[in-house]
Amino acid sequence: MKKFAFILMICILLLTTLISASESGVSYGDVPSTEVDAAVDAIKDDIYAKGLYMRLDRLLAPDGNDYGTRGDAWLILKDNYLCIFVDVQTTDLVEPDADLQQSSPWSVESVEVFINPGNTDDNANTIQYRIDTAGWPCVYTQTGQADYGPDMVGSQFDYAAAITAGGYAVEFKIPLTDYARGTKIGFQFQINDPNDEGQVHVMSPSSLTASSWTAELYDYITIGAALPVETEAPET
Repeated sequence: MKKFAFILMICILLLTTLISASESGVSYGDVPSTEVDAAVDAIKDDIYAKGLYMRLDRLLAPDGNDYGTRGDAWLILKDNYLCIFVDVQTTDLVEPDADLQQSSPWSVESVEVFINPGNTDDNANTIQYRIDTAGWPCVYTQTGQADYGPDMVGSQFDYAAAITAGGYAVEFKIPLTDYARGTKIGFQFQINDPNDEGQVHVMSPSSLTASSWTAELYDYITIGAALPVETEAPET
């Protein structure tokens, strides 16, 4: 009887482990959909205040140097486009070098967005979008795509950047396809903060501690319900 109880307990533990393993990450929250347009100009439109807010303040490497760079991000969905506005606070902006933009754009001041449709554990399904302080765009995958600069990126996504009093702002408009309410999308931010002593990777809270190209450790966003349509109150 004791042997049977022991075997039953092991089976329950294994089942619990399998169920836990099937849940990839934890939810950052719902990204609401809206009918209101947001101009892609690196100026925060009012509609973002109703979107999903994320604070970008965790170092990718916990034992790395922290130079105080932080970010605030807002996400909202409009007509199957994921619109993202990021305000980066930093006191030590380094102007992008043209050679580095072409050869190693991750080494200049920039914000990266990693999207894994379906929230899978496969890096091959992940697409990285990047914008630096000069508005230089990049689209990169680990399956051979490495499009650096506006000529190569073309219309793959809309983007903008602007220098601000406290640092810089970037705005993304990234196409999504056939995403219904409740869809989970693996998601990750990274802020690249180069300086004389090295490069800092600042991210939203996540399970990652080594590389942003680790899809199985991504947390996720969820496509949420539509925002209520605002109407003017009738005159009395």
